[in-house]
Amino acid sequence: MLNDLINPLQGSFVPGRRAIDNVIIVQEIVHSLNLKKGSVGTMVIKIDLEKAFDHLEWGFIRKMLLSFNFPDLWVNLILSCISSSSSSVLFNGGKTENFWPSRGIRQGDPLSLTFSSYALNTFPRVLMRPFRKNLGNPSKLLVEVHSYPTVFSRMTSFYLVRPPLITVT
Repeated sequence: MLNDLINPLQGSFVPGRRAIDNVIIVQEIVHSLNLKKGSVGTMVIKIDLEKAFDHLEWGFIRKMLLSFNFPDLWVNLILSCISSSSSSVLFNGGKTENFWPSRGIRQGDPLSLTFSSYALNTFPRVLMRPFRKNLGNPSKLLVEVHSYPTVFSRMTSFYLVRPPLITVT
């Protein structure tokens, strides 16, 4: 199942790829961009996924699971399980009253890593839509860097986009 979820353009969770490979790729790209002064414009977009995936809302999780062709029954069961759970906090040695999540899953939730791996495959498609419409096709997703123990702590993605030439008459 993971092979179906891992995008071949991503830099993590791919056998034989290491985090240092991503650093080398980015250095080479920046070097080549510096050499291309005066030619067709290119931009690099760096996205800090730690902030982008601070939480995943119920609606997004539903659409994401449906986009991966999960049956409606499974989507409803999953959402029922994750939206009906309750939490409490230990405060000054005592347990607070239970409270229920109202919007989605936050970082640190045991299931957040699972849903975030699905979201990481949804994210590039959604992110690239405006670029394809207005700026041209992105070259590719270049790098994703993950460091543990929390997968969110150092998640970064780089995108290389080549805008089209605009003719003004």
